[in-house]
Amino acid sequence: MAFYDWNGNGKNDPADDFIEYNIYKQTTQSNNNNNHRSGGGVSNFGAAVGTILTIIISAGIAGALGLEGTPFVIVFLILAVIVCVCIALLFDKIGF
Repeated sequence: MAFYDWNGNGKNDPADDFIEYNIYKQTTQSNNNNNHRSGGGVSNFGAAVGTILTIIISAGIAGALGLEGTPFVIVFLILAVIVCVCIALLFDKIGF
């Protein structure tokens, strides 16, 4: 017996059962799809790896070039955002 009056006639009848069964079938088929991926966002693993790599690389560049102060911080933040997004997208694309 259907849980909802899908056709709006005021009673739960076989037509409601049929509609509810088809809704159930469609939702379970889409959940069984092997290409289904949970979440739609960027990989957390990729974002973490990107952040760590960016900090290490930026610290190495700053040490090698002797950069200090506010301009370096601004450049570092811009570089960090760009590199983290690129690495996260890469990891998301390969499936991590």
